[in-house]
Amino acid sequence: MGWCMKDVKSRVHQSKSMNTLYCGLDVHKESTYATIINVFGEVQTQKRMSNEEVPGFLEPFKVEKVAMEASTYIMPLYRRLSGDGYDVTVCHPKRTKMIAESRIKNDKVDSKALAELLRLDALPVSYIPPRDIAVLREKVRRRAFMVRQVTKLKVKTRGRVGLRGSQAAGETWVVHEGGGGVAEDAGAGVCGLLPPAYGAF
Repeated sequence: MGWCMKDVKSRVHQSKSMNTLYCGLDVHKESTYATIINVFGEVQTQKRMSNEEVPGFLEPFKVEKVAMEASTYIMPLYRRLSGDGYDVTVCHPKRTKMIAESRIKNDKVDSKALAELLRLDALPVSYIPPRDIAVLREKVRRRAFMVRQVTKLKVKTRGRVGLRGSQAAGETWVVHEGGGGVAEDAGAGVCGLLPPAYGAF
């Protein structure tokens, strides 16, 4: 009796595995090319669609596993599909050799290659952080960018002020209603003028 139950469970598991469908998505800014294959690598369907249409396209096929290359455009689609319960794999584009070394480069070929590599469990996986971590990382990147921009502006402004004969080090910029400003030093008074073109600090 125990042997029979194990045999039944094994056949059910095998049947489920044989029915598994794999989907490769070549995602762009506004459109996606999808290829769905079965466990034997046979193409079930291929189609180009808008990014918003992808979840509805996948649903009738009962796709379990989805693959896409890491890029700037995949995050909304990745979050949507992951939230819908799909097993989504994001791969590193430069390490996906079947695509990188392909002689024919188009969306149809790339999406099929992604599906095939997913079927073979041969995709070089790229790390996708959880949503809360991704939000924090984006804030850090934006702040770092703003700090670099402010530093560049300060260096450029001090250079221009230096050409006018002022000592920029230790100065505090005070902006007036006219749009310009003066560079003041707590111990030496006004050191120089900041032209209106440089705006407010």
